[in-house]
Amino acid sequence: MLQQHLQQKNKSVKELIKSKVSLAPMAGITDYVLRSMVRRYSKDALLTTEMISSEFLAQVKESDITKTDENHHPINFQISGHKPHLMKAAAEYLTQKADMIDINMGCPVNKVVKGQDGCALMRNPSLAAELVQAVKEGTDKPVSVKFRLGYTFDELNYVEFGQQMQEAGAEFITIHGRTRSQFYADKADWGKIRDLKRNVDIPVFANGDIVSIETAEQCINESEADGVAIGR
Repeated sequence: MLQQHLQQKNKSVKELIKSKVSLAPMAGITDYVLRSMVRRYSKDALLTTEMISSEFLAQVKESDITKTDENHHPINFQISGHKPHLMKAAAEYLTQKADMIDINMGCPVNKVVKGQDGCALMRNPSLAAELVQAVKEGTDKPVSVKFRLGYTFDELNYVEFGQQMQEAGAEFITIHGRTRSQFYADKADWGKIRDLKRNVDIPVFANGDIVSIETAEQCINESEADGVAIGR
C-alpha cells in the first residue's frame, strides 16, 4: 500500500483527471465517509476534501477533515486562506497525503469572503497569484484552483483571472458557472466556461448543475471542458 501511494504522488494532472470526473468540495459533505463511498463505486474519479482553512491547519494540524485512506487516491486536498506563508505551510503539511492541492477561490459564504478568502480573491488577482506561487513553493504536487465567473455580474473576470492563475503556476482549473452574488440560484452558465477553456492551456473542469450522466455529457459538450466536478 505504501508503494502504491509513492507511485501516486508524482502523477501528472493528466493522469489524475483521466476519469473526467471529480468530486467537488462541499463543507460538511465531502468527508471521509462520503469519499470512501464514492471510491467504492469509482476507482479513478478524483476525490476532493472539504475546504480546509490554512489558519486552522497552522494551529491544529491533524483533524477529521484530513483523514484519508490509501484507497482514496487520487485525492485533491482543498485549502483556503489569504496569507501566503500559511498557505505554503498548509501545502507542506498536506503534501504527504495529497495527490494534488487545490486553492479555494470560489466559496461564496459571507463569513469566508469577509475574511478575504474564497471568492473574495477574485477581486484581488495579484494576491490570488501570490497564493498560487506560495503553495507551489510548499509542494511538489500539482496545484489547482477553483473559482467562479466573478464576484458579481459587473465583475465577470473569469477569463483574465484564469489566465493569471495559469501564469502564476496553477496546473488545473475547476470553475463554477455562477457568480458569487448568485450563490446557487439560477442556472450555471456552461457557455461562459467554454470562454475560459478556449483561453487557457491547462485542463478545465466544469462545475454547476451536473446532476446526471445526461447533464454531465451536455455540460462537457457546451463548455468544451475536460471533465466535470460533481457537487450538490
